[in-house]
Amino acid sequence: MQEKILFDADQMVESGVGIIAPAGLNTSQDVFAFYSKALAFPDYFGWNWDAFDECLKDLSWIGNGPMHIIHNEIPIKLDTRQSTMFLSTIHESKFYSRTKGKLFVHFRMSDKHCVLDALFKYYRGLEYCDTNRYLEYYRKKSRWNEDPETALRIIDKGLAIFHMANGFLDEKEVTDEIVR
Repeated sequence: MQEKILFDADQMVESGVGIIAPAGLNTSQDVFAFYSKALAFPDYFGWNWDAFDECLKDLSWIGNGPMHIIHNEIPIKLDTRQSTMFLSTIHESKFYSRTKGKLFVHFRMSDKHCVLDALFKYYRGLEYCDTNRYLEYYRKKSRWNEDPETALRIIDKGLAIFHMANGFLDEKEVTDEIVR
C-alpha cells in the first residue's frame, strides 16, 4: 500500500513538485473549493464531506500521473471535528485501488504529531475499532501515545482487513507492508 499522507512538504516545495495549498483553508467550504479546483472535481460534486470522500476515492478523471498536494498548515485546524473529517478522508482514500498512486497529500514534519493524533482519536471512536483484533490488541498495550507510528500502521492493517471483508479490496492488495 502506498501512503497517502506524507510528512515531507518542505522537501516537495523545494523540489517544485505539486500543488501548494493556500494558507487559510479555515472552513470545510475552503477545503472543498481548493480540492475541487486542484483535482478538477466533476460538476456533480456536492460540496459536503460525503461528496468529497466519493471524489477522492474515484479520481478517474485526472489521468495516470500522480498528483501531489502540499499543505504548509493543517486545514481547518481550529475546528477539530472538521479537520479530522478532512484527514480521515484522505487517509482512507489510500485503500481504494482506483486512487492508488494518483493522489499524495503532504504535510510538514512539524505537523506530524497533530495529524496522527487526530487520526487516532477518529479511529478509536469508530464502532468497528471495538471488535478489530489488531486495534484491540494494541489498545490493551496502552501504546497509543507512546508509539504513534506503529499505532497508525496497526490502524492501517485493521482498515485494510475491514475494507477487504466488505469487498472494497482484493486480498492481494492487503500486504504485510502496513505492519512491520
